[in-house]
Amino acid sequence: MDVLGFGPTIRKAYHQPKSEPLNFYALFAIRNLLVVMALEHYSLTTVLFPAVLGLTCVFIMALMMYRRLAIAVVSQGDQ
Repeated sequence: MDVLGFGPTIRKAYHQPKSEPLNFYALFAIRNLLVVMALEHYSLTTVLFPAVLGLTCVFIMALMMYRRLAIAVVSQGDQ
């Protein structure tokens, strides 16, 4: 359910990639990596939630960086 909550954020990040701060998602991804590393016992149940949230943040960061680059290239071509 938490990943589904990222739906509107992903749509906004695609259409307005400069409106979302990259460093927030980087910190959130690092936080979830640290959560996984701090686990005493690894199992699908304990690792899945923080790993999926961390990977979702990495995906959003990659999407925003790609879209920022694509928009910059298009605006360069318009000049």
